[in-house]
Amino acid sequence: MINLEQKRELLYYTLVSGFLVFLFTVVFLKAGIPGKAETYSVRSGSMAPSIPEGSLVWVSPSDNYQIGDVVTFKFQKNTKDNPRYQTITHRIAGMTQKDNVFFFITKGEANQAIDGDLVAQSDILGKVILSIPRLGYLVDLTENKLNFFLLFFLPGAGIV
Repeated sequence: MINLEQKRELLYYTLVSGFLVFLFTVVFLKAGIPGKAETYSVRSGSMAPSIPEGSLVWVSPSDNYQIGDVVTFKFQKNTKDNPRYQTITHRIAGMTQKDNVFFFITKGEANQAIDGDLVAQSDILGKVILSIPRLGYLVDLTENKLNFFLLFFLPGAGIV
C-alpha cells in the first residue's frame, strides 16, 4: 500500500515530468529543425480548410517552386510604425516574368481573388511540408514575454 508521503512524491515527479515535456515540446515547436525546416503560425483563415487559422506549419526552403505548392513568404507592410515583415502562407496560383525576374502569383484557398502583390522568389521562405491545426496558438502564446513568464517560470518555481 502506498502511504501519503509516497503519493505526494509520485505527484511531484509526475508534475515535474509533465512540465518538462511541455517545455521541451514548445521549444521544439518554436525552433523547428535547424537547416531543414522553420515553423510559422498561420494567423488567418485564408488557407482554410486545408490549413485552418491557428495552425503551425513547418516550412522547408527549396530551389524549385511550382504552381500548386503551398509556400510561406515574407510580406513587408509599408508603414513607418511597423518596419517588420509578416509571413503569409498561400498557394502558388501562377508565375510571371517582369524585367527578366520571375515572380509568383499567390492566392489563399478561402480567398476569392489572387493576392494583390507579386512575390519574388527571394521572399519565399519555403514550401509547407507539414501543418498541424491549433498548435500555432500554443506557440503564439510564448511570443509575449508576460505569457512566457506565466507559462514557464511561475509553474516551474511552484514545482521546485
